[in-house]
Amino acid sequence: QPVILFAGHALMSPDNSPGSSEHTGGALTDTGELLVEMLIRRVSGDYAAACSAAERLTELTMKSVRQAGFSAENPAPLSLLHIGITYMLAGQISKAIQALSLAKDLAAESCYTFVYPDACAKLAVILALRGSLQESQRMLDESRRSDAIPAFMSEFLETTQGVAQAMIALTRMDRDAASLVGELPGIDTLDELWPFIVFIRARFALGQKRPLEGLDIAELAFSSRSVLPGSLA
Repeated sequence: QPVILFAGHALMSPDNSPGSSEHTGGALTDTGELLVEMLIRRVSGDYAAACSAAERLTELTMKSVRQAGFSAENPAPLSLLHIGITYMLAGQISKAIQALSLAKDLAAESCYTFVYPDACAKLAVILALRGSLQESQRMLDESRRSDAIPAFMSEFLETTQGVAQAMIALTRMDRDAASLVGELPGIDTLDELWPFIVFIRARFALGQKRPLEGLDIAELAFSSRSVLPGSLA
């Protein structure tokens, strides 16, 4: 997954060189260290610690934006994207929506334009889960329209978009729901969105009047993973 690559972006300016001023460089180092801590905690499944880091990173990020004003080089969109993803995977949906929405809005005016399609796609997944299908589809369309997608994240972005589209189709009972569900990664995927993929596949089985298959999907997915308290799963 590209999370560590994202962290690398936070430690450098968008042109892969150190910050141009001493003040900016110090700010990037601080936010970068917190971002790396948050990602490591999140990937290891320690969502309580990840959310604690997310709170501190949010404070530092917003303080930087308020004090210095928002500039195109400010890594706030990247930090807010991963703050939002952290809250999303921890089941803190309101905080996730707030962070991802701000990441999306700031990214459009920054050097971190690649954040925009990812934030839109993550919002599409959350909104579909909440049943806001029209808004979810709008966010998904926005994500797919964006051309600010670097090669290293295209596969992961497509997975997120696929999860959102499958969830929308499944809820609406669209005719292509089965094919969209079938295109998702298996339940043994290493993608961070695996809880959503398991949910979609199990729900699809239940909708096809195969409850035992739905239970098997959930049991198999969770038996092969250590799920710590605080996880959305």
